Amino acid sequence: MVTATRTGQQNADQNTQLKSRRKPRYIKPTQALILLSNRPEFECNWCHRKYSKETTLASHLCEQRRRWLQKDTPPARLGLEAFLEIQEYFHQNRLTRTEEDFRNSDYYLACMRWGRFVISIKCADPIGYLKWLLKNNVGIDDWSKDELYDYWLQYTVFIEDAWDSVSRSIKSMTEWAEDNGKEFKDYFRQAQTARIITDVRKGFITGWTVLCSESGCAWAESLEQSDLDLVWAWLEAPQWAAKFQQAPDTVRKIKEICAEAGL
Repeated sequence: MVTATRTGQQNADQNTQLKSRRKPRYIKPTQALILLSNRPEFECNWCHRKYSKETTLASHLCEQRRRWLQKDTPPARLGLEAFLEIQEYFHQNRLTRTEEDFRNSDYYLACMRWGRFVISIKCADPIGYLKWLLKNNVGIDDWSKDELYDYWLQYTVFIEDAWDSVSRSIKSMTEWAEDNGKEFKDYFRQAQTARIITDVRKGFITGWTVLCSESGCAWAESLEQSDLDLVWAWLEAPQWAAKFQQAPDTVRKIKEICAEAGL
């Protein structure tokens, strides 16, 4: 009987303790304000939003922080260059602008889109292309259009420095040779026609190399009309003939180099 009484008393004591634990502790409003004001705060340096936990701040990704994190990527570096060129061209204040100004500007997304575009197409001269776009007052939303880039290339291959062109052509032919276990001198002899046409249309191979090398001329003469139509804007014979007449010494030197290389 005594044991049963003690057991019942113990169960009653445990129930009382559980109820007391479940009962929320009353906190006066003034105490709550004090507790909240004493909580540590972790603030985002970019949007200034505050968090109570450092781990929450670490996982936070606002738009400005995202831009800061990608500031050293190739598209961002090209986008910054585009932004500075815009400022210099329209406002003549390039030197007063910073990378932070770029991240906060209304041009940011459009410049980043252009940076990704010129990287994806392996643009032969991104800054030259950018200056041409500005000079011709092309709207920034159109900077990433393939047809505009093709138009610029068709114009540029006839006016650029001959040695810049030859250097770029040799680099492209060397990359083909390394990828296929060939010698670069066999580029026009063994590369697929589609590959050469693509390289010509991208400006990697120009008339300076095609028309000043024996194998390049043989390749051009062997093209079917449909293929010739694809590259005619870049290899238009009358324009190149006029160009060569203006620089006979350069043509002679390039021909000698191509002959010595086995092209």
